[in-house]
This record gives sequence, structure tokens and C-alpha cells, in this order.
Amino acid sequence: MQISLVDAVAYVRAECAIDALPAVEESHVETLLARCRMPDDEGRLVDDAAWEESYDLDQACALVWEHRAGLAFNQFDVGAGPNRQTRSQIAEHCRAQAQRYRARRAASFPPGMIEA
Repeated sequence: MQISLVDAVAYVRAECAIDALPAVEESHVETLLARCRMPDDEGRLVDDAAWEESYDLDQACALVWEHRAGLAFNQFDVGAGPNRQTRSQIAEHCRAQAQRYRARRAASFPPGMIEA
């Protein structure tokens, strides 16, 4: 999807609530988005000087949620009975969200790559 880096960061910020705990720095979002660059709408590859910014936003969201799961590695369940805190659900939720975004990804092929 053709979208500027600024708009892609804003999209991921909103979709992944990156300010909520475990929070993700915006610089990390930009780094993860760099891994999600894709051919633009004209089929130009990332290394083409004419390439227009395009990112796989669902993949970026999946990577952000995986990163958040990693940040929650030290969250474990404590207590007993009614005073139990199930903090391990934080990492489980993050992994489930990553899977949700991964499942939404659509295959992308530059024009002409697949012949009818």
C-alpha cells in the first residue's frame, strides 16, 4: 500500500496502541516498518530510485505485537485465590494480536510477475 512513513507510523500507532503497556518506542516502529517495505503500486522495488513508499501495514502490526510480547517476557502470574494476578495474559494477548495481523496479510506480487 502506497503510504508515507509518517502516515504508516500513525497507522501502526493507532492499530497497536503503542503507548499502552508494554509500550513500544516510535523509533522501534520505524525500524520495524523498514522491514515491511514492499513494491509500490507500479511494481517498482524498494531499491528503485523511483520507488514510492509502500509498506505492508499488517506485517508491521504483527511485528509490533511480537515486539510487545517480547517486552512482556517478565510478566508472570502471582498470588493465590481471589488475589491472583494473571499478568502472563499480557504476552499471550500480544502473541494473539500478532497472529491476527499475520492472518490478514495478503500476498503481494509486482505487476507482470504472475502470468494468467
